[in-house]
Amino acid sequence: MSSALPVAADVLYSNLQDLSIPTNFDGVYIDIESGTNDTSGTTFDWDVNLFFGGIGVVNSTGFQPVRETDAGNGTLSNLAWGDTVNSSSTFDSSGGTGGSTDHLGSTFTAGTEGYIGFELTGGNYGWMRVVLDGSGSALVKDWAYDTSGGTGAIATGNVLQSGSTVTVDSSSGSFTLGSALSNDQSLVKAGSGTTTLNAASTNSGTTTVSSGMLLVNGDNSAASGAVTVASGASLGGSGIIGGATTIQSGGFLAPGNSPGILTFSDDLTLASGSFTNMEITGSTRGTDYDGIDVGGALTYGGGLTLTSNTLIGVGTYNLFDFTGDNASESGDFSSITLSGTAYASNAFIQDGDVWDAIVDNQTYTYSQVTGNLVVATTAVPEPETFALLGGLLALGTVMLRRRR
Repeated sequence: MSSALPVAADVLYSNLQDLSIPTNFDGVYIDIESGTNDTSGTTFDWDVNLFFGGIGVVNSTGFQPVRETDAGNGTLSNLAWGDTVNSSSTFDSSGGTGGSTDHLGSTFTAGTEGYIGFELTGGNYGWMRVVLDGSGSALVKDWAYDTSGGTGAIATGNVLQSGSTVTVDSSSGSFTLGSALSNDQSLVKAGSGTTTLNAASTNSGTTTVSSGMLLVNGDNSAASGAVTVASGASLGGSGIIGGATTIQSGGFLAPGNSPGILTFSDDLTLASGSFTNMEITGSTRGTDYDGIDVGGALTYGGGLTLTSNTLIGVGTYNLFDFTGDNASESGDFSSITLSGTAYASNAFIQDGDVWDAIVDNQTYTYSQVTGNLVVATTAVPEPETFALLGGLLALGTVMLRRRR
């Protein structure tokens, strides 16, 4: 296999699939580009079919998996993690038929995951991670391929290479991406579903949430690239985001995983027209209510909605923490609202950096300077106080009459 470094290319990742490979002659048909798959034996515009009922892998003319020879029934090669897939590590499989007669061949270990390298029509190279096992537990885990056409290359196990942009599309459902990004790689979150990042990435490229929800649960403090959340898209999670982050107008920030603490090592800008949603279910930060930690400059903007389905208890809630050496705050929310079944969208009133609301004999005070919400009981006069006030009023009336 070639040891040359892969060239920069856009890489499309399939997301984690875990497709079962049936132990029959139908197998699982896969269209690499679209992610469409079928186990009924219907040969739509497929690229590869893995099955157990005889030969192990059948491929269309647009999909050439790595084999030890260029013969149609050559043994499939199991690439090592990090091997480069390019023109020197793929072979013509004689029109796209044939396969390993025992499915595993001599290079795969039953039940142990490995990588199949492939070339799509147009010179797009990629890898497929599989677990081949005749016991019936075989899986197609996931795959990725470059889109450069003719000159690209991709290393197995890596979602993308240096200088590339990976697009994770959750249009067909939510998924978790366990792969870490590194070097100057960038990430685009597309699709209406939710993508969860659990790995500790170190990339310096940008992250763009163009639609759907991106949950960051890993420690990405070493990922220095800027993060942008577009209108209609959402950012959440309980991890650490290293790059300066901007929630654009129409974008949403919803920290935690119901609830939790989302940490920003750098600046956080809440643009005018953005939405910040925080949940409060109790008094413990990160467990019962959401928190946002900012290590750089926090710029307030847009609307803040505090949601609770029960009356929030008396106490202090540290919603925003920006007490680090480089932390600061500026700007103003345009509105703060109490929401949930316990509230009727009660709005706060602003007085400088302080916002106040009174609901059900409780005062709610949020300070933009401290980042704290303080809930206290409203002072209600005792009956004796009312009697005293009534007496003073009567006395005042008598004195006024005497003067007349």
